[in-house]
Amino acid sequence: MANVRIWSEEIDEELINFMDEGKKQGMQISFLAEQFSSKYPIYDKEQVRTHYYQILKTQKFKNKDYGFKPWTIEEDEYLMNYISQNEKDKNKVDLFEELATRLDRNPQAIASHYYQLNKRKDEIEETDNLMEQIGKINLSKAEQILNILKEVQQYDDKDKEIAKLQNTIKQLEIEKKDLADKLIKANQTIEKYNKKFQNLDLDN
Repeated sequence: MANVRIWSEEIDEELINFMDEGKKQGMQISFLAEQFSSKYPIYDKEQVRTHYYQILKTQKFKNKDYGFKPWTIEEDEYLMNYISQNEKDKNKVDLFEELATRLDRNPQAIASHYYQLNKRKDEIEETDNLMEQIGKINLSKAEQILNILKEVQQYDDKDKEIAKLQNTIKQLEIEKKDLADKLIKANQTIEKYNKKFQNLDLDN
């Protein structure tokens, strides 16, 4: 690995322009980093790629071509589908770089948005599961009551069976309330993440 060298503003400008032109032609960041390293052997490929991402974060270059622009539903779908279809053959770093050219966005912004979408998906699935469980509790409750009523008819000690039925109903109500509380907490968590993700999107 080459020794660490100081980067000048002139080389930073040249690197940004070199990357921009290469991406317009459909070239990958890793390939462009290797080409730039060939021109400046004092920097190796990884140093070029790492430094490129670093200078994109600076205020001088932040708004050049990667100013904030909201993510559309179409972009979200394309991002998730592209990763899903290709992640078995390539690592995510390379996929984010490929998507940078396709979506005209900073690879780091794409990575951040991808993981945010995954978190949202997990929260929604958790809420759906809770809703399903609550629905099952209602059906299960009806079935258990019916079965107990049938058993009551088979015994002379009806008072005992009625008390058993009442306890069962009370326990089911407690379980239903517990699941309802979990659903409320899940919705609050989703709202918190949505606000957090909106702020993160503004930074990208």
